Amino acid sequence: MISKRHVRFLQSLKGKKERYRERLFIAEGIKNVLHLISNHTKNHSIYATDGAVQTLRQRKVDTQEISEKTMETISCLSTPSKVLGIFHMPPPREPNWSKKGIYLALQNIQDPGNMGALLRLSEWFGVQGIICSDRGVDLYNPKTVQASMGSLGTVPVYQPKSFHHFVATTPLTTYATDVHQGVDISQIKKYETTTDQGICLILGSEAHGLPKDTIDVCDAKIKIPKPNSKTESLNVGIAAGILLWDIYTKG
Repeated sequence: MISKRHVRFLQSLKGKKERYRERLFIAEGIKNVLHLISNHTKNHSIYATDGAVQTLRQRKVDTQEISEKTMETISCLSTPSKVLGIFHMPPPREPNWSKKGIYLALQNIQDPGNMGALLRLSEWFGVQGIICSDRGVDLYNPKTVQASMGSLGTVPVYQPKSFHHFVATTPLTTYATDVHQGVDISQIKKYETTTDQGICLILGSEAHGLPKDTIDVCDAKIKIPKPNSKTESLNVGIAAGILLWDIYTKG
């Protein structure tokens, strides 16, 4: 049983200010928690209700048993999971820019579910690093963590002081997504690089895409073909999946 004071502390981590003050974040669900542990994300404490405790202890995860009522109090979900973990935020890691591969730059992504999906896609495709603008959604928002399914911490995430300056000066070959003037990816046989370093795919916000000043400093502009469709745009997570697969297979 945990004290009321400790329950209040766990509840406080739902807020961004307290999360960053303590450098801790919440992850829920046994798959999410175990994936974070397997990726060597340091845990602060793990809580589980009856039924899940034994499963975690069998995996040698130090777990505190709590009641379902307490889990409902500390959970961020409308339907709480049986497992909740508190993890330490990984220290900031600047990607190794000399590594040839795919990098993902995200400008002003607002939806936590989309950001979580982008983190998960990055792990799946072996993305070497993620670059985020400072006006996007919090990486440690509980909804982002939930959607990432434990992928948070597996790929280095870098937040430059100026996103525009990074894009303009990076030695990576930059491909901006531009639905109006981009080259149809079905016409691209190979993604060329201007240096010996990697490719950086740049994606913008769900509502507005990339601003013109970002697109203008990129090496190339690309778009996903839209056959027989009146849909204006794709979800940024879906678009990223299509583009990462195209770069991965043609790169």
